[in-house]
Amino acid sequence: MMIGGTKGSGIADSVASALDVSVSRHELRLDLEGGARLPAFPGSELRGMIGQGLQALACSRPGAEHGACDSCPDTARGACDHWRHFMEPAFPAAIADLVGRNGPKPYVLRLPFATDRAPDDIALHSAADSIALDLGVFDTSLARQGSLLRALEISGSRKRLGWGPRCRFTLRSPADARTESIRDRLERLRGATCVRLAFRTPLAIRRSQRVLTWFDLAAFALALRDRWLSVAATYFGSSSADFDAETGVLEATRGVRVERAMTRTVRQMRLGRRTRKQPFHGIVGGAELSGDLAAFLPYLAAAEVLQVGLHTTFGYGVVDVERVRNDVSRS
Repeated sequence: MMIGGTKGSGIADSVASALDVSVSRHELRLDLEGGARLPAFPGSELRGMIGQGLQALACSRPGAEHGACDSCPDTARGACDHWRHFMEPAFPAAIADLVGRNGPKPYVLRLPFATDRAPDDIALHSAADSIALDLGVFDTSLARQGSLLRALEISGSRKRLGWGPRCRFTLRSPADARTESIRDRLERLRGATCVRLAFRTPLAIRRSQRVLTWFDLAAFALALRDRWLSVAATYFGSSSADFDAETGVLEATRGVRVERAMTRTVRQMRLGRRTRKQPFHGIVGGAELSGDLAAFLPYLAAAEVLQVGLHTTFGYGVVDVERVRNDVSRS
């Protein structure tokens, strides 16, 4: 079946039902009030700022020892914003078998990634510096957006940013939030027969429980489907019946060719919940796809809006899709 009953569109009705999934983007600046030592790609640290701020904002038992969230009555009732937004978002049980145990967080981060530096390289910031940050929120309710922004403000006031000596920061929003939907992105790509993918931040996708160090179209397609399905079901009321099975997205790639893929692996360490160092990695670079893209274009549009793969709350998984100008002649 095709979208809107239009022959030749190549887009299944099941996918079309979730094209209105969207993200509300907040362009933010963190104005530092002192010097700070940060990784060149500080996504993990900035995610930590959101978590600490949510805990300070929501916790009914301040000062409780680490790990007390598991036994907190607010957690059991689903009344804790820190638990619901940061630790374990509410997740529809009907699709847990498809996309794993943990639900998608209600936000993603985007921040600049310097391709000429390792993510763990130390960047020294002075008191006059600002850090640009894009906070994307899936749940469009003002209450959830407000709690996430307020969490950053609280962390900024408590001198918690940086390695070694920490500094405060002031949160500033120079522009109004804007909404991006998968449907809008798809309109820009419709009819393309050749597209160029750019992995702006590390792309971490698993296949057989291992994070890939190369671009694999089938693994990429399955990760896109799982990401789209989980966000649509958790925050937009879609059901798993709105999506085809795995064979559906793989069928959408049947006529797609990988013309070229140029990637490299980047590795990074972060401190875990109990200060353990945890390694993670992904690929940066890009790939070029051509052929019969019609059925796969909605998934590529979803990648631009939702980000894809692991660690999206750290800023990983940012994918840009560019339509190649001479795509018609190349098909």
